[in-house]
Amino acid sequence: MLQRPPPLPVLIPTALLAFLAACAPQGGGGDGFDDPVDVSAADDATPLDGSSGDARVDVAPDAAAVDPGPPGRREPPRFAFPIDPPDRSRIHPGLFFGVDHDPADGDAIDCLAYDGRRFPFCYDGHEGSDFVLDGGFRTMDDGSARVVAAAGGRVVEAVDGNYDRCSGDLQMFEPTCDGHPIRSNKVVIEHAHGWRSRYLHLMQGSVTVQIGEQVDCGALLGLVGSSGRSYTPHLHFEVLDPTSESVDPFAGEVSGETSLWAEQRADDFLPGAACDPAWGPAR
Repeated sequence: MLQRPPPLPVLIPTALLAFLAACAPQGGGGDGFDDPVDVSAADDATPLDGSSGDARVDVAPDAAAVDPGPPGRREPPRFAFPIDPPDRSRIHPGLFFGVDHDPADGDAIDCLAYDGRRFPFCYDGHEGSDFVLDGGFRTMDDGSARVVAAAGGRVVEAVDGNYDRCSGDLQMFEPTCDGHPIRSNKVVIEHAHGWRSRYLHLMQGSVTVQIGEQVDCGALLGLVGSSGRSYTPHLHFEVLDPTSESVDPFAGEVSGETSLWAEQRADDFLPGAACDPAWGPAR
């Protein structure tokens, strides 16, 4: 039986309400935290804001080289928690935001999470799972938390060099990157049969992988940051199916019976660190 995380022990603070408002998707749909620019057409040397900035963009020129995976295995990958096990205590177990299964345009807090709960366990139009760094920027400055590959595959996109201390304007309810372009540092991994996983809002200068690199489950990708449409340091983890549609990795009464986590719940109510060896051995 699926267990639900315990309710938050405190009332939702005003800052958290602003977090949801600041990160709500503009124009409906899509990832409210994501980089709004499609960098798949960018040249390696082209900065995301079109200027002569220092952002590094790596894009896979040929997705056909991805390992096809085990013969006959066509079911979805089974993912491990995308945070290095020694650092999982740095992720807040209560401040979790999941995929919205009722993504009609409207109030940012009008949503339906995988297990039927609403705000603050999702927000309108959200297409991924957000894992918030406990302690915010203080913890980020203290070393943050290491982001790792949730399954084996090939790196098909890598972005680094963007400002990573973006936050929210509590009066205007909009994200700000202090005058810098609102662009996310991120990594995208393609798994067998066209499945992908995305890792967004990484710290500037922390991305450790390059396009074309084959990675195993647990390989270091970068550090949790607050780049792009982000109010506080967190990891946005998103799963895309072979048609590029976002898929909720959690099983629940709304999302369905199939979990894409190798271990959906551990003792801290976050996904477990177990890797599925059929989708990349653990490092």
